[in-house]
This record gives sequence, structure tokens and C-alpha cells, in this order.
Amino acid sequence: MKYTDDQVKALEALGLTKEEIAELESGNVEFEQAKALGEKAEIEAKSQAEEAKRRKALDDTARKIVDRKRKQIAADDQKAADVNTAVRGAVDKSAKPATFEIVKADQVADDIEKAVSLGIDREKAVNSVTLPLRCNLGGELTQKVGQYTDEEKAGFVLMGALCKAVRNKRFAEAERIDEVISGERKKALSATVSGTPYLTPVGYEAAVIRIRDEATPFFQLFRRIPVTTPTGKIPVESALGTAYWAAEANAITAGDPTLAQLSWAISTLGALTIWSDYLDSAGLVNIGQYIAENHGRRFALALWDKLITGTGTNQPKGLSAETITQTAAQGATNLVANDVINGFYALPPQYRANAVWLIPDAAAKLIRKLRSSTTAEFLWGVGLQSGAPPTIEGRPIYANSYIAANTAGAYKLYLLDPSYYLYFEMEGMGVELATEYTASTDLFATGQVALKTTQLCDARLSTVKAVATLTGVK
Repeated sequence: MKYTDDQVKALEALGLTKEEIAELESGNVEFEQAKALGEKAEIEAKSQAEEAKRRKALDDTARKIVDRKRKQIAADDQKAADVNTAVRGAVDKSAKPATFEIVKADQVADDIEKAVSLGIDREKAVNSVTLPLRCNLGGELTQKVGQYTDEEKAGFVLMGALCKAVRNKRFAEAERIDEVISGERKKALSATVSGTPYLTPVGYEAAVIRIRDEATPFFQLFRRIPVTTPTGKIPVESALGTAYWAAEANAITAGDPTLAQLSWAISTLGALTIWSDYLDSAGLVNIGQYIAENHGRRFALALWDKLITGTGTNQPKGLSAETITQTAAQGATNLVANDVINGFYALPPQYRANAVWLIPDAAAKLIRKLRSSTTAEFLWGVGLQSGAPPTIEGRPIYANSYIAANTAGAYKLYLLDPSYYLYFEMEGMGVELATEYTASTDLFATGQVALKTTQLCDARLSTVKAVATLTGVK
């Protein structure tokens, strides 16, 4: 076979050599096939060239980024060292043991902002500015980088200093500390100490609430309603209503929703801690930080308990006190995957998309072993992201140890839409100090101080239709 001159030129334009064209002719390869081969070879060659170009560009850029980051880190470290030297020198000159004149909120804030304006990371700036101050007040903050905000750290420092002043009955010093907590950084206490109303830092209150919520992530799913009165009622939807079809020019049938009233009654949730002079004066812990963490976790456990067991009298009304009609039961002696699936579909579809499972710890290990009868896959799904809860049928699982077994040793599993569990909260958190008497203990004589944190709150389920149960699990 012999190609025409025009065909040879066309193949050469695709990058084929005269020798390669001659081989194709001797092999009786049709021109169209030869052309397709040339086009494919040209595309692959261009692709390889472009890939090599991209790789070179990525390598060059990566080297530039590494070099720039190294220079930036070195510059930041030098700036941080300069700020540390200047701030520590200024604080050392004005610091006086056992006094609080140096703690001026405006000055501390100005020093932090000055450091940030120089390009210092805010976390480093806060640590640099407040390190001498925290040491002077007794007790370094536990280093949990990234866990506490600037406002919370400041709240720990100020709260610890206030506790120490009141414990030592230095009320004049306590009043000076009180003056520091100014502007946005103060909340009125619910009581007084020796006739003087003190203030508690907003950062301290924010830390207690955040630690409470993070200790049990389920609380972040509640619908929170701020209230200003200890009792009241709000309208809630008890029936959705119906939408109707109609022919052209015909009237639409009315299908109004049904509303009911849900009552709340605020109760007091409190935590009381007594600590010794020795623990405080020895600087073993930072009092403000420790009590915020401790009371936050205790609040979380108390709410986690009453979410299930609450009677609704002087405490939230829990799920066990509700009459839930949407239910499924374990079908045989041993729990199987189909039982759990039946429990899932006992909840109406409009509530499933946002639903979560509440299961007892004892039942969790049973469910963890269940497999689908058709695919043999585990029913229990592992969270796809770090820290994410496991799932059943795509809905998160939260284990609650307060779900108790009945007299037959069987447990109940809950599936609910948590946005229908309403958490009522009056604004502000009360913090009270005492150095005289609590119950029958003479704190002054024993060298102790009591600190009480209180929150006024209530919680109620707005509709039982948002909950389904699987019963008889064992």
C-alpha cells in the first residue's frame, strides 16, 4: 500500500517520521488507522509534557512556601521575644505581692492588642501578657492550648483573685478587684458577701456553660429558650395540619395546625465546692479554672441524668416520665438487627432526619455486635470523622448510663428529635462565696472557703410524637 503525498504530509504533521510511515505502508495499514494512531500518540505526548510541567511548578512552589514559612516563623519568634521582654519588665516594676493594683483590665487588653498588631498569634500574646500576672496571683493556668478563649482565661484569673481576697477577709482588696471587672466583663451575683455585692467575670460564666455542653455533646442539640420569669407557658404544635389538592378555581380546604400550651417551672441547679486555705495558698491549682471545670462537668451529669429520670417536679421532666405511644418491642429472647430497625421506623418520618439514639451502656455492647441478615454488615456504624458519634441507620448514638433496666432486666432505647426537647434558662449564673458557716461546718475555724455556682433552668419535651422507643432489650 502506498499513501499519497497529501496523506504523507498529514501523517508527518501528526509527528510521524518517514521511517514510521514506511512501516505502516509495508504493513498495509489503512490511512485512517494510521492517522488515528498518530493523533493518539500526539495527545499522549502533549499530556506527558503538561504533567511534567505541572510537577515542576508544584515542586518550585512548595520550595518557595517552605522558605517563606521558615522566615515568617523566625520573625514571629523574634517579635514574641521582644514583646515578652517588654511586658514582663513593665509588670515586674509595678507588681506588689498580695495586691491587685496591677490588674487593670484596660491595660491588659491594650497590651494584648499591641502584641497582636505586631503580628503575634493571639494565643501567644495572651500567654505573654498574663503570665507574670497569673504567677503573682498564685497558680499558673493549666496549659490547654486552644481550649479556652481569652475572655475565659481572664475570667479564671479574676475569679481566683476574688476568691483569695474574700477568703482572707481582705474586703477592700476584693472591692478593687470588683472595679477591674468592668464594662462587658461583669454579671451581678445572686447574693452578697458580708453585705457587699461582688461581680463575677463573664469569662468564668461562659467557661462553666461551655464545659457543661462539651462534657455531653447531646446538650448542643437542645432547643434553648431564654426566659425572664420562673414560670410560664409557650404555644407548641400538637398536630401539623393538612394540605389539600383542589381543582382550578375551587376553594382550598382549611387544615389548621393544632396548638397546645407547654408550661415551664424554673428550678435551681447548683454545685457547691469547699476548699482549704492550704490548697489555695500553696498554688497547687488555679481556683478559678478548676471550679469552672468541676462545676461545668457536674452540671452536665445532673442534666444528663434528668433528661431520662426527671419527674418534672423541682427538676426537668425526663423521657421516662412521658407517655410514649410510638414504640416497638424486641421480638424474641435475643436482640436481632430487625428489632432495632423496627424501632427506627416507629418514629414518624418527619422526625427521623434530625433524630438521635439514646441507649443504655448495657445495651450498647449488644447492638454493637448486630449484623444485617442480608448483607452481614454491622448495624452499628463508626463515625466518619474524628470525634463524631457512631450511628445506627445513619443517626447518631449517645450512650446514657441513667437509662435503667426494668424489673425483668430489660432496657429501653429512645430515638428522638432533640430539637423538640426544650431547655428553658434564665439569664445569668449565680456565684456565691462564703467564709463563715455552711450547714454545720465553721469554715472560718477550719480554714476553708465555699463557692456555690447556680443556674436557673428547666427542660421539657414539647411533643411525644418526636420520640419512639424500642422496649424489652436484653
